[in-house]
Amino acid sequence: MIPRVNSQGYSFKGVTDYLMHDKKAETDERVAWTETGNMYTNDIFKAAKVMAWTDMNSQQLKIENGSSTAGRKTETGSVYHYSLSWAHRETPNEEHQREMALATLGHLGLSNNEYYLVAHNDTDHAHVHIVANLTNPETGKRTHIGLDRKALQAWALEYEKEHGIHCENRVLNAQLREKDGARYYTETQKARHGIQVTRAYNASDDGKSFKNALEQEGLQLARGRRFLLAVDDKGNMVNIAKVIDGHSTRDMKKKFEDIDRDALPNVDDLSERIKKENEPFDRDAAEAEQQRKLEDAANVSGRQKAEKQEALEAKRKRIAKQEKSKSFDDYFGKRINKAKERHDIEGSRERLKDAKEEYAKVHGVGSRLFKREQFEEAYDNLQNREKQLDEQMRRFKIDIEAIYKGREWQIKKELEKQGFAEIETLEGKTDQSKETIEAAQQKMEDEGEIIKEAEASPEAAARLGNSVTGKTPRQRKKVGRIKRIAEDFKANEKALEQQAEQERIAKEFEALEKQKLDEELGKEGSEIPEFNSAEERRIWMEFKEIEQENSKDLDQDEGLEI
Repeated sequence: MIPRVNSQGYSFKGVTDYLMHDKKAETDERVAWTETGNMYTNDIFKAAKVMAWTDMNSQQLKIENGSSTAGRKTETGSVYHYSLSWAHRETPNEEHQREMALATLGHLGLSNNEYYLVAHNDTDHAHVHIVANLTNPETGKRTHIGLDRKALQAWALEYEKEHGIHCENRVLNAQLREKDGARYYTETQKARHGIQVTRAYNASDDGKSFKNALEQEGLQLARGRRFLLAVDDKGNMVNIAKVIDGHSTRDMKKKFEDIDRDALPNVDDLSERIKKENEPFDRDAAEAEQQRKLEDAANVSGRQKAEKQEALEAKRKRIAKQEKSKSFDDYFGKRINKAKERHDIEGSRERLKDAKEEYAKVHGVGSRLFKREQFEEAYDNLQNREKQLDEQMRRFKIDIEAIYKGREWQIKKELEKQGFAEIETLEGKTDQSKETIEAAQQKMEDEGEIIKEAEASPEAAARLGNSVTGKTPRQRKKVGRIKRIAEDFKANEKALEQQAEQERIAKEFEALEKQKLDEELGKEGSEIPEFNSAEERRIWMEFKEIEQENSKDLDQDEGLEI
């Protein structure tokens, strides 16, 4: 039985990932069986989360339990991990492994703490890993384990006494410690070294034979600062001059004259190397170191990759900047060369020619556009005037309707005062209202005559439309028709007036153009031909204007200094 204790850690997740997978963290084939304790889950990964929660909330657990939260905080982690390994010829079953693991937890005082067990089958010898939470889930306090390795070695010795001894050194060391503790063990070891060195010295004739005799005793000769020393298989140093009895230091130096001191290893280096070789292999530490090296290598690779990417990006930007600068140089170089070519005499002539061509293209168009703008402005003025007249006519209609309604209302009021609801009911009243009835009848007859006259022609309807109102429903119907005729007649008159005004403006504009053209042609001595239509005359006049303007512009250009 070999118990192996790992250093206390901080990450339950890390140790769980290692135990529940193979060494490369890819599969879980090496896991034989698992078990949890003092937790409400059988899942190892959930158990690791529960243990981590207990450790992180230890202060709250102390408060809930009524314990004090004062005191010095522990610097080590709460992850306690150790393993139990059996000899190669031992084949304990699952139940026996579980019982022994629980027995060690009880021996260490961790039976009430959270824990889980993981058994592996990836080696020739059976072994089980035990992971316990040093934080108590009830009190929140940290469980203190003193001399845990010594306690587990003592438990393993009792186990081997019961099931068979497989490690003789453990028994011998235990007996030496039981005799007089560590002091007796150290003194016994020194006496054994003295016997071995003295025996080798007496059996040798010179230094080389003494060196070989020491090696037969399990000791190695090394070089000290002033004299030779021996180192045992544990890395302990032995002073040869002090442990050899019956011989002086002078005799020893004379006997060791043939030994090349420079060829011997340094005693400190040899002792350190042997101690390091004798250290038990810590699989977790080795894998942690390997993982650390891989992470360092990954960091270095990532940093190198990032630096390479930054260098490529800087190079790309530099090339883009150079290309942009080159394109600017080419562009401005072409502009400068072109400007130089155009500033000589030949270039000036070409520029003058180009200017004349451009001017000839746009000059005639500009004059035509100006005339068109003048005509459009006059047309817009006519449209605005027409809108004003329409607005005046609308207001006039509103006034006429208001007057008509006012008169109708006055007549109704007068009839109501006289006691008549309608004009047709005036007949048959008393003699006192006879004059009123006659006057009303006369007014009705006059109104009828006016209506007949208005119906005779549209001109009469327009002239008399505002002077008739209609006393009876029949007359009012006729009056409405007369008013509509009058409105249509007035609208037609207005349209005719607008058309006449437009024709007058067009004739005046044409006369002005003709007069202007006659004056110009008279100066030149040209004759005006006869035209079949006004459109031919207009086109001919525009053509003459363009010719005159182009000739003036060419004369001005010829007078420019180059």
